[in-house]
This record gives sequence, C-alpha cells and structure tokens, in this order.
Amino acid sequence: MDNKHQTNTSSPLFEALQQFLDGSGLEYETIEANRGIRVAMELDNAQYSTLFLLGENNFIAVTVTPFRTPKSRRMRVIEMLNRINFDLAFGNFEMDREDGEIRFRAGFPHKHLPFPTEFWSPFVFMGFGMMNRFWPAIQAICWTNIPIEQALHDALDHQIHDERWQSDEPFPKDEAEGEE
Repeated sequence: MDNKHQTNTSSPLFEALQQFLDGSGLEYETIEANRGIRVAMELDNAQYSTLFLLGENNFIAVTVTPFRTPKSRRMRVIEMLNRINFDLAFGNFEMDREDGEIRFRAGFPHKHLPFPTEFWSPFVFMGFGMMNRFWPAIQAICWTNIPIEQALHDALDHQIHDERWQSDEPFPKDEAEGEE
C-alpha cells in the first residue's frame, strides 16, 4: 500500500488522520470515495484490520480479523463478548451471528470538535490492542470447553499459549458448518 494519498474530501479530521498515519509509518489505503481508511497490522496473536469511517456527524473505527467463529460456538463467544463489554469504558466488541465475524468498534461525534495530535495514537491503536488482548480468550472459547471466566482470566494474565491459536492458518472447519 502506498502512504502518499490524495484526498478529495475537505474534512480536516480525515486529513489529520492521514497526516498521523503518514508520520507513524503505518501502511494504509484510502477507500470508499475518500470517506474511509483501512490499516492492517500483524500483532502477537493474529493479523487485524481497522477501517476508519468518517460519517457526516461521527467517526468510527472498526477492527476485525480474517477469522470467523464456528457456528457451534457463536453463542458462547457472544456471552464472553458481553462480559468483556460490561467492563469497557470506551468501545465494544460485537459479532455478526450470520458469518461469525468479530469486531471491535469505537467512535465519537466529530462535528465542531477539535482533535489535538495526541488524540490520534490512542484512537488508531485502541482497536488493534483490544483485539490482540482478548483474541486468545476468544480462540479458547471457540476451540475448547474452558469456562468463559477462566479463558478471560488466562488471556489477561497471558497464560494461554497454544500453537494452534498462534497459527497463521485459518481456524479448522466447523463440523456443524454445513448444518442449518
């Protein structure tokens, strides 16, 4: 991806995000008629992608992974994500029940608000950090019968270390995937 982007939007917020990304050395791409930016990052537990979308009155960041939750484990994952969300001060985890995609979403209203340079680093890296922090627990819930409380505790204490969960390979096919 090329970091030198021309923007057709007159949004100072969009331009400020581009300047931050250019200065940080992160590779990104401008998408959706210059109304969004996609940044990919590989961290300890997986590769994640964040889409920053500029709406008329809000600005959101949605971080996802390429993995999908197996159908047979989606209710357990939803329960765990709800427990995580209960303690979050900003942003939330969510899962698409149809395809199993897990996202971390954060946003804020932007109309008439100034944003200092110091704002961008925590906002840009928050989704990546939250996904990477909880990804081992999500994978443990997908592939074992470990209690949710234990998976969260172990992930937060960095005690979950399974080579299958650290792999670049996609999750094994869910046995129930063909069943409706």
